[in-house]
Amino acid sequence: MQKKIFKLVILILWMVLIFFFSSQLGDETNSLSMAVTKTIWGNHLAVQLGIDQWMEDVAGWNHFMRKLAHFILYFVLGILVCFYMLRGRKQIGIGRVILAWVLCIVYAASDEMHQIFVSGREPSIFDVMLDSGGSLLGIVCFISVFMVYRRYRLDQSQS
Repeated sequence: MQKKIFKLVILILWMVLIFFFSSQLGDETNSLSMAVTKTIWGNHLAVQLGIDQWMEDVAGWNHFMRKLAHFILYFVLGILVCFYMLRGRKQIGIGRVILAWVLCIVYAASDEMHQIFVSGREPSIFDVMLDSGGSLLGIVCFISVFMVYRRYRLDQSQS
């Protein structure tokens, strides 16, 4: 019972984190992602490329980093939803897998709709599709690891 509650708490905390990020004002979230992008892209390249070219490149990479963050956040959400829904099961039913993905899609859509009420933000169907793809990949990775682990356990018990 404690494991079940722990998994649920972790899942809810992750969903709260996603909600927190999408609750940030447009300027706040852009400043945060731009700082991360500049750190990754590196100030030393400004000297090599020239400041104008560097700023143009950073702006392009910033957009990529923002979309990558969407994908990664929902990739983890897909894993956590499966981790919670498939707890203690020896078989993975396709119905539960589809339900896990639908839950992730619904959360992504509701999260984007929530951005209507946040200054400087707007909902994007592209982001919902990106989030759905991230969660699907997370679910597929979870299932793959689950199946390999189950096969390993079967082999160990037969030895």
